[in-house]
Amino acid sequence: MKALIYVDLSALRPIVDGQWHRAHLSRVPAPGEQIVLLCGRTAPAVFESIAARTMAGIPTCCWECDLVYRRQCGIAVYQQ
Repeated sequence: MKALIYVDLSALRPIVDGQWHRAHLSRVPAPGEQIVLLCGRTAPAVFESIAARTMAGIPTCCWECDLVYRRQCGIAVYQQ
């Protein structure tokens, strides 16, 4: 018997230095494996419970990752 856990890789948002980022992942990374974020930063994968996330405060968006994502998806980007 197996306990299957399905993960939507497109929904994963790695948090680095209080910001959530986007990354193109082809599989769930192994602990310690370097992840390349859309903004160009890299960071090792670490897994924690959701309780640890809420204790660290509310993460904000990495606008560089968001801009790359929007351009890749053909979403209009407006300058202010």
